[in-house]
Amino acid sequence: MDTPITFEKYMEIPISSDVFELPLFAFEDFKKMHQDKKIGDVIVASLYSCGQTSNYKSLDSIMKDTLSTPFDKHLCRIQIPNSTNVYYATFGAVFDEDFTPLMMLSWIMERRVHEEGFIKYRYKKPLLRLNPYPCLNKEDALQKFICGKWMTTALGATVYTPSTYGWRDFIEQPDYLCFDYVKVEIDECPFVIKGTDVPSISVTNEDLLQLAAEHIDEILQ
Repeated sequence: MDTPITFEKYMEIPISSDVFELPLFAFEDFKKMHQDKKIGDVIVASLYSCGQTSNYKSLDSIMKDTLSTPFDKHLCRIQIPNSTNVYYATFGAVFDEDFTPLMMLSWIMERRVHEEGFIKYRYKKPLLRLNPYPCLNKEDALQKFICGKWMTTALGATVYTPSTYGWRDFIEQPDYLCFDYVKVEIDECPFVIKGTDVPSISVTNEDLLQLAAEHIDEILQ
């Protein structure tokens, strides 16, 4: 039986500061924003799952699979054996069942406004962000994985910047710049995460019909 679509939340990722954090899963939206010349102050990432899961069985293979799944495929659902916890993963990030980030891979970016008025960016450092809860509790195999093996692997990894193909006009550095280590930060997620608005239980059918009538032109567009 297919798992139904989950609720939807929205993560707001500010990108207008001189230095900002950009999660890996938001890179394509960031890139497209500049290619389309529609540069805003915030990327709004939609978080939800359509029930997609990995075909692999071992946790190592599941994590490699889901953490490399493009964000436009939505979040992959992960159920851990012998645990009631449900998780979701996408390109470089793991969330709990409420879509609170437990682990995120990001780049710290530097934004530079040149005298001519155009904006360019530099990669400052790669970042592994870990939520304190799984690091302290290690309730199941996945929490132990991200705060143990995954953190150790990240600390020992040599990291290269992504290719600038398609947006060389916005990156000041050459392709595949090498960083010798990943910064690990154990802290709460700095981004605002909002849920969708749900009508109050005090709202009657008549109220909803009246609201629809007042905005009928917008609905029909």
